[in-house]
Amino acid sequence: MFQRICALEHEIVIDVCCGWDSSAALTRNGELYVWGSNRYGQLGLDPSVYLSIPHPRKISFGEKIKNVSMGLRHTAVATENHELYVCGSNNRGQLGLINPETMKLYSLLGAFTKVTERTMQGNVENVTCGQYHTIVLTKRQTYNIYVFGDNKHGQLGFFPKTSSEIRISQPLCILLSGIQHDVPIQIHTGWSHINILSNGIIFSWGRNDYGQLGRSLLKPQDGIFMEERLQCIEHIPKIVQLSVGSEHNIALTDNGAVLCWGWNEHGNCGNGKTENVLQPKFLPVPSKSVAVLVGAGAGHSFAVIKDTS
Repeated sequence: MFQRICALEHEIVIDVCCGWDSSAALTRNGELYVWGSNRYGQLGLDPSVYLSIPHPRKISFGEKIKNVSMGLRHTAVATENHELYVCGSNNRGQLGLINPETMKLYSLLGAFTKVTERTMQGNVENVTCGQYHTIVLTKRQTYNIYVFGDNKHGQLGFFPKTSSEIRISQPLCILLSGIQHDVPIQIHTGWSHINILSNGIIFSWGRNDYGQLGRSLLKPQDGIFMEERLQCIEHIPKIVQLSVGSEHNIALTDNGAVLCWGWNEHGNCGNGKTENVLQPKFLPVPSKSVAVLVGAGAGHSFAVIKDTS
């Protein structure tokens, strides 16, 4: 049963994100509230003092937050001053930071820590977290994407040929071939695959064993289906909204149609079946109706339908 979160009843919440067992809310005033498990410091608090937070707690930055994202057990925020802060588990380099004293990975960070501008060019515009990786969008004259964290499935945009490339512990800029660099870019990531929505076109790369990239399965690398090359998903209409679950995707077209593809074990692609959907498929929408909003959880999806009669 739905229950109102009393601690937020006087706030105007504009965004909510969830990790494995923790949550965060962003208000219109740019304030961040967090709650849930803090075992790995993913709430930006010392886990030796706060193992968990049962009610929303405001985290102060001294500046307004414009974007927040949570991975499995790490959190990243972008501020209105175009800075990036991270906290939580860093076992696979997903925080983009190393200890300058030891030159080794922090195991975890129990406080939001700034990722220095020296490692990234341009202003931080957005950040999104995968299961064990992080993607950062920056802009100077054009857009750039920086990646760090786990790359086992090629989710950082290149195939790991050596063991050292399985994990990238500091931000690495990757080339976005085929994407217009002067138009807005939205980045959406699942556990181990990435979609970019730009000018109505979806580009994707990463793990593909469930068809989560929206194109045919390629020959597996070391037993794992992946695609490190950035490619657009072809033969679909213009997309105006995209949402990504752990290993599946749901998209809204410009004429109110709904497309789903990827992992479908729990019927999360909405086609009444449980076989994985390897390419985007239209879902039936009631007659005289259009979809106006779509969303995805780890293993479920939803669409808001509007009656046009």
